[in-house]
Amino acid sequence: MQQIRTLGDVPLTTIATAVGHAFEDYFVKMDASPAALGARWYGARVDYALSFGAFENDELVAFLLHGVDEGKNGKKAHNIVSGVVPTHRGKRLIEQIYEKALPVLRISGVKTLTLEVITENQKAIKAYQNVGLRPAGMLRCFEGKLNVPNEKAFASFRVQKIQDYEWDLVKDLSNYAYSWDNHPEAVAMLADDYETWLIYDQQNVLNGFAVINPQNGSISQLGFRSGAANNVKMCLFHALSEVYETIRVQNIPNDADEIIELLQKVGLKNNINQFEMKMNLTANMTEALSMRVAAMR
Repeated sequence: MQQIRTLGDVPLTTIATAVGHAFEDYFVKMDASPAALGARWYGARVDYALSFGAFENDELVAFLLHGVDEGKNGKKAHNIVSGVVPTHRGKRLIEQIYEKALPVLRISGVKTLTLEVITENQKAIKAYQNVGLRPAGMLRCFEGKLNVPNEKAFASFRVQKIQDYEWDLVKDLSNYAYSWDNHPEAVAMLADDYETWLIYDQQNVLNGFAVINPQNGSISQLGFRSGAANNVKMCLFHALSEVYETIRVQNIPNDADEIIELLQKVGLKNNINQFEMKMNLTANMTEALSMRVAAMR
């Protein structure tokens, strides 16, 4: 017997097991251990009471986890991860979960629903479009070995690494909008997992920064002062290249031309692209309440 309900009382180990099965053959390999997923979902502000799963004889066979945040335009829910275990694919389970979830999200005050999906994942894109989500932009991901030759000019700059995350120190250097997992609030919640690299010019003025996870070489945030010299930027990446064999930079907006050009110049390759998808939940409270009652029957 199939049942769709929230994940508010479901153990993390149960959810992690389902995620591991669902992503065994996915485009990108992931660490689906409860410890790794629990840490990531903590930073992603997952609200398990507003996350949902499909159960078959008490086995979790499909899931939809939402991070929830208060934005300047109201409450926002972001699809952190959704999937179906291989034995239950082809049954439109994600669409069925959304049909149950949308009324609950509306009555909970969520105004906007968002997600990111790899551009090659056409089946998922179609499923999301069927429930009302629409493309709203593209994010580009980069990975590779840094290739930045040492230059004499670098000697006049100072690179400092701090074992902390200080958004107030670097926020004026931000050049693009950070995605959900890389948002300042998300990084701050997992600050112990990051280190911040700072680059100062000859006048000891802070010119740029990179927030990186030393466990995997993944840069979550990157930015430079407006008008910063190109060799200052290159110096920062040269310093990183002396510590990290490979670097990953996730979810750069497609229109962040200067940052994209820089990443390519230091040797990184654009290996994956993702669509941002969005849906506005605008039902009034009376309609939302009736929809929720119908959905929970």
